[in-house]
Amino acid sequence: MIPAPRRSHSGLIVSPTSPLGRLVALLERYIAPMTVGSVLKQSLERLHLQPGHVGGANLERLVEEAMVGLRLFCDAAKLPELMVELAELCGREGR
Repeated sequence: MIPAPRRSHSGLIVSPTSPLGRLVALLERYIAPMTVGSVLKQSLERLHLQPGHVGGANLERLVEEAMVGLRLFCDAAKLPELMVELAELCGREGR
């Protein structure tokens, strides 16, 4: 059974098992949910992507676009760990 989409703390409506849902959950561990939502929404708009079409190469493009803003809000000591987790997520979703 596929979990129903839910509103995340970031304000985005995502399925927790979707690539975007996993990205949101990962980012919310490092950055305030409101900030995650704002940065991801702006990045989705700039890339002309709909939340349901995020996966594979689109996920990588979204992460790349969003990192410009997210880097400003992540604790500098945790940034390397965040970058590793993002690379792992993109690697898993790109398969």
